Amino acid sequence: MRRQARRPQLKRDSLGRTNMPQLLFESPFPPEECRRRLEAATEPDRFRSDFTFRTAVLTRFTSDGFRLRLRRAFFRNSFSRLVYGRLRTTARGTMIEARVRLHPYVRAFTIVWFGFIGLWSALVIGLWIVERFSGERVFDSSPWPGVLMAPALIVFGVLFLRTGRADAHELLTFMQSVLEATPAQERAA
Repeated sequence: MRRQARRPQLKRDSLGRTNMPQLLFESPFPPEECRRRLEAATEPDRFRSDFTFRTAVLTRFTSDGFRLRLRRAFFRNSFSRLVYGRLRTTARGTMIEARVRLHPYVRAFTIVWFGFIGLWSALVIGLWIVERFSGERVFDSSPWPGVLMAPALIVFGVLFLRTGRADAHELLTFMQSVLEATPAQERAA
């Protein structure tokens, strides 16, 4: 009977955000076998990988590691999390150092998105303060649509970021089952 892979517990900080440190897993197989198993269980992540209509795990390999990405049928979620893994040889097999991240371009877009919201808010609040103290009319109409736009954009951005969080758990569980890996702390106990 196959052992069910345990879902790694992710810690949350005081704001409720998932703190994604480096996660360590141990596999009884050597790195070459881990790579072979991942190649057999996944599809290569290429430019045209998203143009098929079935769910799959996609892999891109580097010299000492891999990147896992979940492809959903019929839509692409750029905010889906990616699992970056590094394979290290140990006496017991392989140590897998995994990190869960957003794609670098999506992370840059997110920074620009929230930066724009900050600049927009500063501009609207600054103009509103100038209007109040100078007595001159700066806005052609009420400033409230501009003031209310920032919270709406923040909620929209946070909802986008939350859409891909479940994929991280699914990818880590997949990796654990394919490589028969366990969290490194469990093996020591």
